[in-house]
Amino acid sequence: MSVDNVEDVVGRQFPGGEFTVERWMAYLWADATRNDDDAFRHEEAAKEVGADAQLVPPEFGMHIAMEGSGAGIEGALEGLDIDWESGVFHGEQSFTFHQPLVVGETYSVTGEVADVEQKEKFDILSLDYEATDTQGNPAFRTQTRIIITH
Repeated sequence: MSVDNVEDVVGRQFPGGEFTVERWMAYLWADATRNDDDAFRHEEAAKEVGADAQLVPPEFGMHIAMEGSGAGIEGALEGLDIDWESGVFHGEQSFTFHQPLVVGETYSVTGEVADVEQKEKFDILSLDYEATDTQGNPAFRTQTRIIITH
């Protein structure tokens, strides 16, 4: 894929939506990522940081963003000429947290294609997501950088 007209994708807004973190999801994510830290599994640890419910591994924010935005990677890149089998890679993930993520919370998520860097043999797309809690308070912001070869 080569993005010939950057204006076609930069600023593309994702549909947006909500995502509720279920206890079993947080547990499986912690288990799958080999996060054996009790802080992400027990309510007692949540109380130590002032949270009212069981904490969720911070990396789970990526799943919240993708599912809650209503787009995911495929939806974010919809309409672009991409060879998914030969060259789409997760390049980088960054987070800014404003509060701990907790089980049972429903997060509202918005997102957009923030930037495209065109290189000779690949492009880097930056996807920005913002999540708020049910009271509208900022929960986290994350940026995903996707490498697409051409």
